Amino acid sequence: MSISDARAILATSRNYAALSDRRGGNRLLLVLFFAGLLVTLPVLPLRFLGIPGPDDLSHFFQGLISKLENHPVKAVAAKPVKPKSAPIDDATAMDKAEGQLLQSIQNKPDDPALYNQLGLLYASTGEYDKAVSELQKAIEIARVKVNQLADSEGKLRAKGETDKAAQLLLERSKVNVELSAGHSSLARVYDLLGQHDRVVAQLEQLNSDIAFGSALSTKVANAAAGIGAASAASHKLSLPVMRLLARAEALTQAKRIPEAMDQYKKIIQLDPVAALGHERLGQLAGSVNNFYLAEQELEIAARLEPANAAMHCALGEVYSQDGQADMAIEQYEKAISLDPNSQDAGFRLGNLLCATGRLNSAEQAYERLTKIAPDSALAHNNLATVKSMSGDYKGAVGEFRQALVLKPDLASSHYGLGLAFYNLTNYPASMREFRRALALNPGLTDAQVKLQLASKRAGVASMSGAGLN
Repeated sequence: MSISDARAILATSRNYAALSDRRGGNRLLLVLFFAGLLVTLPVLPLRFLGIPGPDDLSHFFQGLISKLENHPVKAVAAKPVKPKSAPIDDATAMDKAEGQLLQSIQNKPDDPALYNQLGLLYASTGEYDKAVSELQKAIEIARVKVNQLADSEGKLRAKGETDKAAQLLLERSKVNVELSAGHSSLARVYDLLGQHDRVVAQLEQLNSDIAFGSALSTKVANAAAGIGAASAASHKLSLPVMRLLARAEALTQAKRIPEAMDQYKKIIQLDPVAALGHERLGQLAGSVNNFYLAEQELEIAARLEPANAAMHCALGEVYSQDGQADMAIEQYEKAISLDPNSQDAGFRLGNLLCATGRLNSAEQAYERLTKIAPDSALAHNNLATVKSMSGDYKGAVGEFRQALVLKPDLASSHYGLGLAFYNLTNYPASMREFRRALALNPGLTDAQVKLQLASKRAGVASMSGAGLN
């Protein structure tokens, strides 16, 4: 088609469009038809359309226009087709939903369920900053509300009004559901953002919140000297303390450690026997290598909650980092005596005993771990390592093999197994395992050295065997 032909088509379309406007025709229909025709004409021969040649195009369009004028076509509005599994992407609907929730929050600002719903709404549209903000509000409001309900419940019980107290207990359970939902949703958002440390923190805080949210009490016994008498069966956290705890936890999650530590210090000033305040302050102090403050606070927390295995384990870790191995071992052993199934304390104890050369005790610690966690490849790997260090190479081979059954791509187990075979003078087997270890972790330089030594010794053994024959 020539440029002049194209211009003639466009001129004809404009003229007819104007005519359609005056006569009420459908301009859109004609434009769409011409657009399709412009695309098709360069491809199909003109005779396919029943047109003798390019010179007769004007006659063709004039005839077409005449037919359309005499027999106008009624336009039919096409219905939009939505995908069967279309996500929520209607901006108007989202705006209305947001507006309704904000209005509900204005009417009921102390309902954590509304903040949870708004947070999930923002998360569904990818507005993660807003989602985090609303979910944090849900958590803080739920914490405060649980505390208020617990205080009221306690007063009713003291008066003997058990029916009313039971009703408040049910209400508190509902709020605990929202508290749990807030933490879980917030953990999911942090996971989407790739902030995995905050995911763990949320799940840990969920356990902590529900623990003190349900009973709102901290067991107290054998209080530290200078803290004051704490012989009561339980210690209730006050509303101001609860608010400070929420603020301190938010600062911790934001990695504003000095500010979070200041909040925990305020908690301790308000409530010296709140073990949770001492524990959190001690953990944060340890994270910034302030071991003196960490030991001081965790020692107080452990005395306030002597039956808390995790508290003793945390104290043991601080002692270990500070180079006080004996005191760390004592705390780990206390934690295990309180919670025999504690894998965390078990691994820390075994590792420290091994690092300080107490191989027999370390082997016992790992033996216990393999019994309480038989599917833990790391427990079998560590037990095998200690056996190998003690000279029990056959025992080490068995444990390394078990570790590799559970986790075939554990490079350290392949290396350890190769080393055990090497010490048993089974050089071909040791070479095989060293190669596997290097394939998984090329950075194992000692495996490369041992592979070369094993190769040489295998060659010497082979030559010696040939000479004997």
